[in-house]
Amino acid sequence: MKDIDKIALAAFLHDIGKFRQRAGKKVSDELKSQYCPHLKSKYSHIHAAHTAEAIDEMKLNLDR
Repeated sequence: MKDIDKIALAAFLHDIGKFRQRAGKKVSDELKSQYCPHLKSKYSHIHAAHTAEAIDEMKLNLDR
């Protein structure tokens, strides 16, 4: 996969996480602790955990 394709895929998946969060979907605390910064006793950038959940739901293998 070319670098430009990887960048486009990353942007697309990032947007999927944003849409998933705005749709009111729930995400586990485990994913929040793994992917989200923890500031002032709260998680921020929750869309990152939603992106991870979307990748899991789509059963994508992105380790290549």
